[in-house]
Amino acid sequence: MGVGSLSDVLFVFEAFIDLFSFITLYQLDENWHTYNYIALGGLNLEALKKCVEDYPHIKKIYICTDNDINSSDGKNHGQDFAKKAQKLFQVKYKTEIITPKLKDWNEILKQRSQSYGK
Repeated sequence: MGVGSLSDVLFVFEAFIDLFSFITLYQLDENWHTYNYIALGGLNLEALKKCVEDYPHIKKIYICTDNDINSSDGKNHGQDFAKKAQKLFQVKYKTEIITPKLKDWNEILKQRSQSYGK
């Protein structure tokens, strides 16, 4: 990727804190700051549709929503949304779901921070 070029990658998160936690944890590679990121403010499919509409250079979408394995209603809302979004967007975009091992990316960051403090 050349200097000044637009990345064609979009990372999708439910919340801003998870977006920042993911970047803090992984900083993927030396170009992490050139990728596109969005925090949906929940599971907002319309916000995601608007984002890809406004940024036509996007070619690949990583859906990084929560892993609500212990929700009070027994549903995994974050991953259900991820599957729905993947099904909708895979027609036009390369899509991949990245699922956190814990509830969300911030929980992973907190756990890692606590283990470093010991």
